[in-house]
Amino acid sequence: MPPGSGRPLVYGPTERLVLMAKVTEEHPEVSSQWSHSELATAMGEAGIGISASQIGRILAADDVEPHRVDGWLTRRDTPEFWERAADVCGLYLSPPENAVVLSIDEETGIQAESRKYPTQPVRSGQPARREFEYVRHGPASLIAAMDVATGKVTATDMERNNSVTSSRSSKRSTRASKTTSPFTS
Repeated sequence: MPPGSGRPLVYGPTERLVLMAKVTEEHPEVSSQWSHSELATAMGEAGIGISASQIGRILAADDVEPHRVDGWLTRRDTPEFWERAADVCGLYLSPPENAVVLSIDEETGIQAESRKYPTQPVRSGQPARREFEYVRHGPASLIAAMDVATGKVTATDMERNNSVTSSRSSKRSTRASKTTSPFTS
């Protein structure tokens, strides 16, 4: 808009800087991240009366999303790590004679869900329709083992996520792989 046209700014650069400082440098007292209403309350306590919807517009204009959080893992780069990684890769590439090498992974706390209503098929002039509601059946935990030599995968559900169950699953996978592994005599 040309200067002088339209409604004048109610919140100038100073108020916007205070808002950005709150979002980027402070953390809310209770929540894990700022909501627009919490920011409006905090701004009011700082003497700047501003609505949650106006805060949303200001943040959107500056492409600031306080509700989004990306995570990362800082791993220490130690010589021991690279030695162990080389050992594991060597085991996969050249397994010892008569050995069964398994790669095991577990996935715990998977939410078992099903749709509340069946999906309706495509009709003339209408796409298929899927109900967004679902029914939770509680968490499920799975453990899978892949025989590195054959690619055979065995999987089982875990009643409990503990060492006894994990050990039992590993033994079961080893027995299953020994019957088909090319490394057995």
